Parts: sequence; C-alpha cells; structure tokens
Amino acid sequence: MIPAALRGLIRRTASENPTWGQERIANELLLKLGIRISPRTVRKYMPKPVSGQPRGDQRWSTAIEDLVQDQ
Repeated sequence: MIPAALRGLIRRTASENPTWGQERIANELLLKLGIRISPRTVRKYMPKPVSGQPRGDQRWSTAIEDLVQDQ
C-alpha cells in the first residue's frame, strides 16, 4: 500500500486534469517529484468515474467534427 498523501495526490491530480490517464499521471510523478509508481497502481487510486457524467477526454468523432467545422 502506498502512503495516504500519495493516494491523495493521485486523486487530486486526476480530478484537476480529467484528460490525463494513468500513464500520464505516473510519468508526471516521476518527472516532477521523482516518485516511481506504476500506471496500474495509479489507476487503482484514481477516482472512479461518475455514471451519467461525460468523460473528460475528447472522442475522435468529436475532434474530427470540430476540425471539419473550423475549415
């Protein structure tokens, strides 16, 4: 088990950066703080998505629609 402070940091980082996945959070912890943690462990402590709420990331179909509209 990892320390409570690190679990809280993972949850906070995930909440404040909804488009970041487990890999990105693990890499940021390593690069910025020197904390080596596996993406799988990060996923274990990330907040669970709320059903009925849209995802934080943009789907390909939406990105393509936005691109076409901008032209």
